[in-house]
Amino acid sequence: MNEKKVREAIKYFKIMLLDMEGMGFRYIPKYYETAIEALEKQLPKKVDVWANGTQHCPVCDKDLTYTGLHICPECYQRLCYTK
Repeated sequence: MNEKKVREAIKYFKIMLLDMEGMGFRYIPKYYETAIEALEKQLPKKVDVWANGTQHCPVCDKDLTYTGLHICPECYQRLCYTK
């Protein structure tokens, strides 16, 4: 799935989530939140570089120094190493 389609799907689910909450649904919004969270993990996030030079996942702070992984093994967030 390309990045544009993922962003469109996230936008759609967020609108639907607000609609569902506004109509008083209790349980269905949880499914939309789960879908949004899963889709957001498909969008690459820039790896955090700490002051000591180590590289960490921007979501869960897992140490990724010297791994070069493009997906965090802890939380499965897609990663980007560009400066």
